[in-house]
Amino acid sequence: MTIKERVLHIAEEKGLSKVAFFKELGLSYANFKGPQMRSSLSADALVVVLHKYPEISPAWLLLGEGVMLRATSADAVSTDASLTIEPLNSALQQVVSAQEKTITLLERQISLLEQELQAYKK
Repeated sequence: MTIKERVLHIAEEKGLSKVAFFKELGLSYANFKGPQMRSSLSADALVVVLHKYPEISPAWLLLGEGVMLRATSADAVSTDASLTIEPLNSALQQVVSAQEKTITLLERQISLLEQELQAYKK
């Protein structure tokens, strides 16, 4: 399951229509259907989801590891910044790392395509 599929799963679990869910998050539903499902999700969008739903496990959302919901104690779902900032920092670090890997792979692909283009020009 991709990150975007997991975001859609949150809407299903919350019993919200996709339109209402994305409106509530301030995100575009168009990025979650059709060919856009294959594109990555921005770090900003991930922060919005994790901030709006602090009970969602960042490890589950970003990596598909573990369970969707954190422990169901009052502390786990508190909106107190001191309780939610550390998981968000960890989640953001994971997003940045994944994006850096994607950038590196895309740079390699661009380099190979440029080499191919130069070969065709000769």
